[in-house]
Amino acid sequence: LNDVPLFDIRDSAITVYETHEAAGEFLVVGNFAANITAGPKEDKDQKLTFILTPVDVVGPLCYGGDLLSCDCLPCLSNETSAPSQADALWLIEEGPSLDVLSGNLSFRLAPHAIGFAVYQVTLADSGPTGANQSNLSLAVNVTINVTRSNQAPSFQLSQTLVSVMESCQSALTAGQCE
Repeated sequence: LNDVPLFDIRDSAITVYETHEAAGEFLVVGNFAANITAGPKEDKDQKLTFILTPVDVVGPLCYGGDLLSCDCLPCLSNETSAPSQADALWLIEEGPSLDVLSGNLSFRLAPHAIGFAVYQVTLADSGPTGANQSNLSLAVNVTINVTRSNQAPSFQLSQTLVSVMESCQSALTAGQCE
């Protein structure tokens, strides 16, 4: 008899800040899954694998001066069918994956992306399948929420040298004072 594999999730939703790195940012959430087991001691030698399947992807959400096609409202990326891993690539470029030994959740964020993705997490074992065999755990939904980060303001000068005549201290643009 193959018993169902078991695990616990530390939190069903995590929030991270968007990344501004061109290559994305690789994040690791330590000990995200715990109490990972194939079942009773007769199942202890079975190989375990986490399966993360996209369930819902919302976004992109826009910010700043750029309006996206969704006009700054959450855009459901796939309203009529189940999302695929490709649907989440605009938000999460790589992963997510859960390590069976450490319980660490890891993924790479896409640069400048804001939104959230829901994944169904199950744990599979390598034991026999069929009647009275349970090689797949109960599913748990996990939400990865990517929120806007507060960025330092920036600007560019059109000239590297700016001079103002003493009598023109209140002038807004060059040429208004003589």
